[in-house]
Amino acid sequence: MKKTFVSVLLLFITVFTISAQDESVLFENTEQEQNDSARISALLELAGYYTYTDTSKAKEYLKKSEDLLKNFDDGRYDLLKAILYNKKGTLYSVSGDYVKALENYHKTILLLYDIFSEKESFKKVNNSV
Repeated sequence: MKKTFVSVLLLFITVFTISAQDESVLFENTEQEQNDSARISALLELAGYYTYTDTSKAKEYLKKSEDLLKNFDDGRYDLLKAILYNKKGTLYSVSGDYVKALENYHKTILLLYDIFSEKESFKKVNNSV
């Protein structure tokens, strides 16, 4: 179970850190999207796009996505919150603030653990019925 969780976490971090679309397309998505999750996803991708080149822009996009995510405390957007913390961790790591980077990576792991634990519990309940 632990090996699977760590493998999924590493895959998650790699996929969302490496994948970046064209900046103009992502920016258009943030301006035009009516769907909050799509807008937040686009903002997070923009933050990832700028993490290694323009940290002030990356911080700006992370702040915007964090502000939008504050409206949703019911668990629907926990995966996006995990992505946010992961991207913040990467930004802090690139900036040399390793303590804050580790704090954000820790938040990412806790959220992912909760998400996957709930899914496993749900599967067990469904299979027993």
